[in-house]
Amino acid sequence: MIKKWLVLFVIVFIGLIDYKIAKFSQGLFLGYGFTYAPSISIPWLLISVIPVLIVWKDSGLTFDIKEYIKNRSKIVFLVILVLIGLLIFVVLGITKYFHAVNYPIIFFLITPIAEELLFRGFIYGQTERLKIGSPVIISSLLFGLHHFQYFNYHLTPFAVFQIVYTLILGLMLGNMRKNTKNIYLGILVHILINYISYKY
Repeated sequence: MIKKWLVLFVIVFIGLIDYKIAKFSQGLFLGYGFTYAPSISIPWLLISVIPVLIVWKDSGLTFDIKEYIKNRSKIVFLVILVLIGLLIFVVLGITKYFHAVNYPIIFFLITPIAEELLFRGFIYGQTERLKIGSPVIISSLLFGLHHFQYFNYHLTPFAVFQIVYTLILGLMLGNMRKNTKNIYLGILVHILINYISYKY
């Protein structure tokens, strides 16, 4: 019982301050002559990769095409749902808020990989293994709240929108993880979402 609560604490703690830890660590890398992009990307990827590697069997790293075939209609439905949502964002001009990103490679490559490793990999896997609750719901709630870090924990209208939007997106990505039994489709979809949000 104590172990279960300890793991839950670690899940919540990492999920809510991973980016802030990476930002803090960035100063160390900048001090050694690294430029901005690698100095934030390296610690953030490490924060995401290390927990996944420690419990890799539960982290959705294995790939089995049979799961894709067995659940193909659900998977296709989820991908179509995400694409429709993305199209709505483009048509309504919501993606313009992401056009000011200074380091696009971090936004549409590093961020999706780090977030998927952490939320659909480590957090989903540990929630499922310990039967703490619904892995889809818990990983989605933390994924939504995780985005509060990007606003320095200041509650603005756009911060609230971002938290709600990413919570809903987290439900779709979590269901992709559930139906594929791995994180790879989620990573690709997340990269596509961030790329389209930046470009259009």
